[in-house]
Amino acid sequence: MEEEEWRDVVGYEGKYQISNKGNSRSLVDSWGNPKPKPLLLKLHPETKGYLQVRFSKDGKQKTFKVHRLVALAFIPNPLGLPEVNHKDEDKTNNCVGNLEWCDHLYNIRYGTGIRRNANIHTNNPKRSKIVLQLDKEGNLIREWPSISEIKRQLGYNQGHVSECCRGERAHHKGYVWKYRVASSGA
Repeated sequence: MEEEEWRDVVGYEGKYQISNKGNSRSLVDSWGNPKPKPLLLKLHPETKGYLQVRFSKDGKQKTFKVHRLVALAFIPNPLGLPEVNHKDEDKTNNCVGNLEWCDHLYNIRYGTGIRRNANIHTNNPKRSKIVLQLDKEGNLIREWPSISEIKRQLGYNQGHVSECCRGERAHHKGYVWKYRVASSGA
């Protein structure tokens, strides 16, 4: 088992530290005086599930994502890559061995990223509307879970399909497109 190693957080040297296991601690009290024993800080999940921690300096508080702090402290980044990827796709596993620097495209395509992003758009009723594909006579050809899925499977222009659904365009690729109207459960 790897021993926990602590390093100062850049910009907060002598005040806060981050460990290779994704823990954070304070070396000073709220007045800036050294603590006799470092205090382990509580990590809080943000809306997307990443753990974050808050530091204070000169009377101002700032929140940081833990995985970025670990990467900055422990992982060389000679190419200047902008993002940090969780290899096991667990946003709460911030151990240094689970993290790697990467670019945005690599990060979103990593592991199950493409499938997860597709599910966000096609299986989330709050974010997508069901679209009806009709022939020019008004006969139903197919029901689609979202405009994004039409683009994904057929390669049709999402903007043009959307314009049809909003009544701003008559047809696209020989089809009439309409949003399915939710039926009122009487």
